[in-house]
Amino acid sequence: MKARLSLKWLLGTALLGLLAAAAGYKIYQGIRAHLHTGAVYQQYGVDPGNLPYPEHADPRADLAVAQRRAAAQDKLVMVIFGANWCPDCLALNAALQSDVVSAYAQRNFEVVKVDVGQFDRNQDFAEQLGVTSRRGIPVAVFLDRDGQLIGVTNDGELEPARAYTSRQILAFIQEVAANRQIVRP
Repeated sequence: MKARLSLKWLLGTALLGLLAAAAGYKIYQGIRAHLHTGAVYQQYGVDPGNLPYPEHADPRADLAVAQRRAAAQDKLVMVIFGANWCPDCLALNAALQSDVVSAYAQRNFEVVKVDVGQFDRNQDFAEQLGVTSRRGIPVAVFLDRDGQLIGVTNDGELEPARAYTSRQILAFIQEVAANRQIVRP
């Protein structure tokens, strides 16, 4: 009887220990992810209160507004699919806002940023615009002033955005604007 009671106590204690360890590890992962995200935000100048990829935006409505503006101002539309946890997405955003790129981008493009979350948001919208890439993000879709597709960076052209300089991003979007085609930066 004592042996059974001791065995039950031992198994119960072991189970509680495992549950406590699992909970502790989950908390550790959350803190580590938060610290990593904070460091990435700091590296790319992201304000946590104003994230570049709006998590609760309506991308279809945003695109409709961008297309109206593009048609009225003879601009192209650049739709960027990304996420606020993605260093390459944040690097692309920083490049687009840099002194080297921003003036050109504002003169020539209406930009719509679409949050894909953990690849669980806006996937139907991405597919609707021709995004087929499973290589990674960011992915950009370029439309002309009439909403006709110019191209999609489905081949991972922007995926290594951290490796590109602002001048390379500028040359890339200039090429899209001038030749209406996608080339690697």
